[in-house]
Amino acid sequence: NNATELGFCGAPQAPCSLADLGAPSLLPYIRLWMQRESFEYCYQHTNEISAASAINILKMLADKAHDVTNDGEVYAKIMARARERDPVYDGIDHALEDASPESNTAAVAPGEPTDAIATESLPEADEAPTVEEETAEVDPEVPAEAVGTEAQPAAQEETAEVAADDVASETPPADEDALPAAEADTAQEPEAKADEDAEEESGSEEEEEEEPLVKWPEGKDPYVNGRLYGHQAAPPTPVPGKPIKAVLSCRPSYGSGDIVDADSALGPLMPFCPYCLRLGLWMREAGVEFETYLIDAKDKPEWFLEGYPAGTTPAILGTPGGVSQTEWAGETSDCIARMKEQSDAIRAWSDKPAADAEKFTVDEVSALFEATGFACIGSLIADTADPAAIMLLGFLGQKFEDDKPHAARKERVVKKFLDGVSEMETLIASLDGKFIGGDEPCVMDVYAITMLYFTNNATELGFCGAPQAPCSLADLGAPSLLPYIRLWMQRESFEYCYQHTNEISAASAINILKMLADKAHDVTNDGEVYAKIMARARERDPVYDGIDHALEDASPESNTAAVAPGEPTDAIATESLPEADEAPTVEEETAEVDPEVPAEAVGTEAQPAAQEETAEVAADDVASETPPADEDALPAAEADT
Repeated sequence: NNATELGFCGAPQAPCSLADLGAPSLLPYIRLWMQRESFEYCYQHTNEISAASAINILKMLADKAHDVTNDGEVYAKIMARARERDPVYDGIDHALEDASPESNTAAVAPGEPTDAIATESLPEADEAPTVEEETAEVDPEVPAEAVGTEAQPAAQEETAEVAADDVASETPPADEDALPAAEADTAQEPEAKADEDAEEESGSEEEEEEEPLVKWPEGKDPYVNGRLYGHQAAPPTPVPGKPIKAVLSCRPSYGSGDIVDADSALGPLMPFCPYCLRLGLWMREAGVEFETYLIDAKDKPEWFLEGYPAGTTPAILGTPGGVSQTEWAGETSDCIARMKEQSDAIRAWSDKPAADAEKFTVDEVSALFEATGFACIGSLIADTADPAAIMLLGFLGQKFEDDKPHAARKERVVKKFLDGVSEMETLIASLDGKFIGGDEPCVMDVYAITMLYFTNNATELGFCGAPQAPCSLADLGAPSLLPYIRLWMQRESFEYCYQHTNEISAASAINILKMLADKAHDVTNDGEVYAKIMARARERDPVYDGIDHALEDASPESNTAAVAPGEPTDAIATESLPEADEAPTVEEETAEVDPEVPAEAVGTEAQPAAQEETAEVAADDVASETPPADEDALPAAEADT
């Protein structure tokens, strides 16, 4: 009720009452509770609006989702509304008040009537309507004398459940050294404060522009050895029948020096989002060509946000899949529906029956592979007591609503992951052909590979709570899964979409690790576990060479033409790669793990022993895709990043 009244809500009517949304019985029910002694005993007020409850999640959101909140102005308006309507908040800086009987009344003990609180110091204002007045207006059947007599605004608050119950009662993940406004030190002498303000004003008349996340020399070719290191220019108008597809991407390192990047140099932008890649494989397996544009999850280009303010991925410009040659369109399920409607080839491929159709359904395959992937990474920190990390886990499908010890929670999530691995092994090992579709993939295979690729990476890199990790899926009793991934890696569609044929892609691990960087330090040795995962990822990903190309002089070697989607990656120059022990080739590993897969069918690029794909999270910054139930939360089979 509070959230709705304050506008902390996406309904077009908000801010509004629940009655405005067609629920006239809810506020009277709340007011009946407010009449009870237990309510005042616990809430320590009998007000319908409590600004304190709204601020917790708003503090968490303060620097997030500025693309849809007018640079955070929406949050400010919600809290201004909340403070204005909460009788507990009087707007006076009591830290500066002189001690006096009026400003130092005794604290009210729990259960003691709140009308004992001195109100002389409250500023004059239009008096808010009393609960009796509002009750009479909204629900005449509730006797006015039964309601508390304290002045009330028009609604009462209980923050909406945003994640697990653990989060709602905990403090937000704000910087403890940065004091919130209400707690800031205002006890300076007025003259000193004025001098300080004047000095700050004269010293910074023009605000400094925020430094770009990716520092790339102006005028330097953004491509190095065929990989995108700089910024990709806005796309042209697509030709009919060959749409442009925006794919959520990340870099193996942003060169930031933080706990995840450490001292590593800036890496190339690489696609990683399972949902974006799923849509791409779907299109390519049906024979549809498209241009890939890489959207940096940590640094979305202005041209993309201007052309598509929703900023979610996958998104398509042109047809099939979009709505026109000039307008971006998103939502995975909508893109798929439009593709089928606009393309005979996609419709025919989508309707192709699976060889094992009687054994599985698309929904079963999607749910199994997705739940297992998210349980894999969630199991790493499931025993944390950090409320911000617990909220992120909730977005990844791991919600904790019980009071079990943290260790028991982790045990439960690890079991969920291992059970999922076992089920995936049973499914893949039982196939009559190479794929669920037989000798060729079908729609179910597209759902399986995108999450399995990610899960294999996470397991190999140690982004997993299983005691064996870092390890292979074979070490967990699933020897059929890596050979299935390698069969996919032999297909033209894989390289066309992933832009590599490597089993490990460091870019996919970094997205969620960046989100976790300042969270769950109680179970990750102050974040050292994250640093080790990414160091391992960069070491095993052939795409990442560890060279600071931003500092290199422009030269033919460092500025080769970009590799077009579908062009063999062996065309990429490798002279700049540092010398190291050569990683085993896919042929060598295939021969070792699955002798039945012909070596000559596999790409010849040097490969490590596993391959990766991270979940998008979060949400446009969490996830990549949106979560199960809600397309604005993370993650769902068809959700949008």
